[in-house]
Formats: sequence, C-alpha cells, structure tokens
Amino acid sequence: MANVAFRPALARIRFWPQGLKPVARWAVWSEDAVKGNEFVKRVYELAAERGVAVRLDYRRGKGSHATLYFGDRKTVLKDRRKEIPPGLLSAMIRQLDLQSSDFP
Repeated sequence: MANVAFRPALARIRFWPQGLKPVARWAVWSEDAVKGNEFVKRVYELAAERGVAVRLDYRRGKGSHATLYFGDRKTVLKDRRKEIPPGLLSAMIRQLDLQSSDFP
C-alpha cells in the first residue's frame, strides 16, 4: 500500500472487472492492449504489403525509446516490452498516417 499515493484511481478499486486490466497508471481500461513489439511487427507487415520502407532506429531515442520510420513518416516508440496506452497508440497510428482498422 506504499504506492497508493502515486495511484489514487487504482487504490480505490479492490477487484478488477472480469476481463479488464489497467494498462496505465491512471486506470485506463483495455481488453486487448497492444505491446510495443506487436505494434512494430504489425507496422513491418503493413510496410511489406504496401511496399513502404520501414526501420527502427535506437540511436534516435534515449533509454528504451526508439524512432520508428514508416516511409517519410515517423513516430517515437516508448518501450517495446510494455503495453501502449490507447491514447498513445492512436497518436502513433495517426503520426504514421495509418488507419486504426489496420490494427485489429
């Protein structure tokens, strides 16, 4: 309970609803959260389908951050091992000029 001060929204919840889990610090709900590795894998698949150049550059990022290039568009990937919150995921999709329907 020492971390309660940092997560007030999560501290009030004793039992998580069936099938839901928090994906961020402030009680954001998601049934199918996307991890960074899954996002990168799907972007590489889309690039192969569309014939677009894609690369992941770790030199342009600090710590676990990396820059993902999709054609002439780019976005910053926070951490490949962690889940991406829904708001950040939609922003990354928009920055790469993709559609949310491309990510089932």
